[in-house]
Amino acid sequence: MNENAKRILTEISSLGKRFLLSEVLSIFSSKYPDNQLLKTIEAAKTEGILKEKKGIFCFQDDEWKKFYESTDTNEKDHLELALQRQLPEGIKFHLENSHCSKRTFAAALLWQIRKDYYNWLPKDKLLKKIEAVDYILGYENWASLSLKARLIALDYKKIATRRLIEKWLRGNFHVDCMNFLRILKIHLDKQHFLELVSERTEGKLTDYQKIVLQFYLLDTKNIKNLSKADLEKLEILNKESKTISPQYARLKIAILNLFAGYFGTKELVKGKLFLEMALKIAKEFNLKDWIAKLYNNLSLYYEEDFKAYSEELKLNAIEVAGEINDYDTAAFIAVNLAYSYLASGEKILLNKLMKKINAYVKTTNNPEIKSRILEFKSLTALYNGNSDEFERCLAEYEANFEITKDPRVLSKKYFTNVLKILFHIINGDIKAIQSVFENLTDAEYLEDDERKFLEITKIGLSNPTEAYMLFRKYRKGMRFFVEETLLFLAQILPESFLEDFREFSFSQLAYSRKRGLLLSQAQIYHAIGLAAYKSDMQHDVIRYMRFAASLYDASGMNNLSRKLRNLFLNSEAFVDLMIKVKENLEKAGIDKHLLNDLNNSVLSANDSLRFIGRIMAVVLSFANAENFNELAEVIFKSLLEEFPANVGRFEFGKGNVEICTFGTGEIPTFDTLYTPEPFYVSYSFYVGNNDKAKLELYNPEQKVDQLTIQKFYNLMVHLEPIIELMLLNFSRYRMAIRDELTGLYTRWYFEERFKEEFARANRTGEIFSLIFCDLDDFKKINDNYGHKTGDEVLKNVARIFMKNARETDIICRFGGEEFVFLLPGTSHNGAKIFAERLRESIENARINVSVTGSFGVVTYPSPYISSREEILRIADDLCYKAKKAGKNSVKG
Repeated sequence: MNENAKRILTEISSLGKRFLLSEVLSIFSSKYPDNQLLKTIEAAKTEGILKEKKGIFCFQDDEWKKFYESTDTNEKDHLELALQRQLPEGIKFHLENSHCSKRTFAAALLWQIRKDYYNWLPKDKLLKKIEAVDYILGYENWASLSLKARLIALDYKKIATRRLIEKWLRGNFHVDCMNFLRILKIHLDKQHFLELVSERTEGKLTDYQKIVLQFYLLDTKNIKNLSKADLEKLEILNKESKTISPQYARLKIAILNLFAGYFGTKELVKGKLFLEMALKIAKEFNLKDWIAKLYNNLSLYYEEDFKAYSEELKLNAIEVAGEINDYDTAAFIAVNLAYSYLASGEKILLNKLMKKINAYVKTTNNPEIKSRILEFKSLTALYNGNSDEFERCLAEYEANFEITKDPRVLSKKYFTNVLKILFHIINGDIKAIQSVFENLTDAEYLEDDERKFLEITKIGLSNPTEAYMLFRKYRKGMRFFVEETLLFLAQILPESFLEDFREFSFSQLAYSRKRGLLLSQAQIYHAIGLAAYKSDMQHDVIRYMRFAASLYDASGMNNLSRKLRNLFLNSEAFVDLMIKVKENLEKAGIDKHLLNDLNNSVLSANDSLRFIGRIMAVVLSFANAENFNELAEVIFKSLLEEFPANVGRFEFGKGNVEICTFGTGEIPTFDTLYTPEPFYVSYSFYVGNNDKAKLELYNPEQKVDQLTIQKFYNLMVHLEPIIELMLLNFSRYRMAIRDELTGLYTRWYFEERFKEEFARANRTGEIFSLIFCDLDDFKKINDNYGHKTGDEVLKNVARIFMKNARETDIICRFGGEEFVFLLPGTSHNGAKIFAERLRESIENARINVSVTGSFGVVTYPSPYISSREEILRIADDLCYKAKKAGKNSVKG
């Protein structure tokens, strides 16, 4: 070992015999590069100087003594080192060598822990440091208890036995009021909690404590039942809470979040605005726990119209929560994301996420988190028609309510009965629902859609006609439980309502397709099939149940898919018979070779059925794809469920080839169509007469057998004509939506998107802007230079527009030299700035013939505008005014 390595080990020995690698890197990285520290530790392990167990490094006794005697660590150094340590026994080592009094040493440590808390040292590491302080002092002092309360880690039994509530009521327990009340709220029943808060308000309080107590009196109420007077009180608290410290910032955010929760179901724009204000404060004070929660809350506003962005916000929230080891919050948000993946049929993503969620569960005893996860697992089991799994999850879900007094958890106790009703509906046992209603009391915390669903279901048991009329009244305002209500009504529906039922079901189906909700589509087809079965329309039964079964398969609901095939399609009866024969032969002790052949036949038959289901699922999923990338994603998603690839590439076209990839690696060039090791397959085919498509899958670390290779080519032979047809349709669709000369969107496509944006703005209040542009004196360019030059000018202008626009903006060639811009989520001021940038870009462009443009800008919603036609007319009028005012300008 060289001298430099010995010098490093001498310094490390000042940490005591045992230390963490992270401690070495954080303490000594200012003196030595990380790679040098790592190399030294590895060398010391190799030479037997150090050994490692469960992440903790330990010097051999004699070796440590030799190195430590060479150090010049003094008493002050030991105190400084203790403040940077994470390992409790390391802190104790420094205490013994610092010669400080226990109180002095503990006070310095507690001050450092407080700083670490604000710098987001993970919760488990902070608690270990606090435990070290408790060990040093031999008891828990008030500062230690206060820090535990901040971390929501103060044991309630300890609160009770040490009479901390009584001390707090008298003002003798110095603790952060916000977090202490949060702990009490989780462990006390609602009435007892409110009595304590009211009693504390009568004592001597700081301004901060007064606001916190008033806030909790409001926060404990059912958010939907907040009165006008409550909202006025909340507004006063909001004004009084100034963001002058992290404590006040947390309080302010909690108040804004409560406002957002109240307005979230009433005035979406207002609710979203409160969340954005709260998120801005959280980022300003780097309050990562709140940043994660607010990302999640904000994501809910985008689920309807911007699903991908909503999922991105949830992933960001999980990442931020993970950074601070806040696994409770990470788990809570991950379950929200799991619902999104479940609805979309993202089986691979869902399976990966469930592994994370199960890992989070092992780190928490939080009944709220366990309740959320068990609720999700129960729903997944019932949607899949898996009775045993559902009963197991439901029993755990119900047991979880018995171990908590947390009102947030108990507020969902009624949902056990909702789950039972859903289970009976999906399994077609309508009569069993009656007994559930006999045990279902009115729940204070029922969501609006839950209440509507239960009301329709209860009435439907005795009066199907009245239930259907009630559904017709409610259905436009329902966002959740629509598919489940359809499944219920399909089984009780009077035949006279069949046509209306089918009409609404198909309109809901179009909505689900547009959002890519495979499970929703499966349930709707299932409902239409049940209604057809009730009306003895056998052809429709077979058609829609086949669609439902394939989509259930694509969503991962294989058990329910199998039930539908057996009940309505008889497509798996042969497989079931073979399985039964095989089981009987096994019991009879028949020759193993014969049994093996029979088993292979069963597997082959099962594969064939899955094969058919896979192709049908791909066909149905193609209906949702609007561009080449989305088409490619459908293909990749389907193939990844069958083959072990982690890199893929799909290319299409001739000359201007379009390419879509997944994974982060590169696919090397192979001189063969496939290799089993590493796994690589490619498949090429022609689309129409000229274009060529090529699909490649690759995994450098995977070996497969020839059966898997053959399976890929068998599947592709059947998928090829379907993919070719979709690519041909896509090419024609692209011709319909893209202007041939400029490559901008056509007027037809703009009109369709304009309708959608207008409807969304009316539904959510989300703003958008529209810009109308007319090139100045363009006729003179055509007259003086010819139409060919005019066309080149239009193409150059289009390139300028596309270069300046966002991906979400819709730019359309409206006609001749007129253009329209549709800008989602853009304010009037933002649209005017954008229009001005476009104007300058055209004016200063280096093109053969100079040109300028006039622009008119309109923003919606506006109290003066009531239709799409008005928006376009006003934008056109403003553009005309810009021309009248001298051209080359923006009016808005």
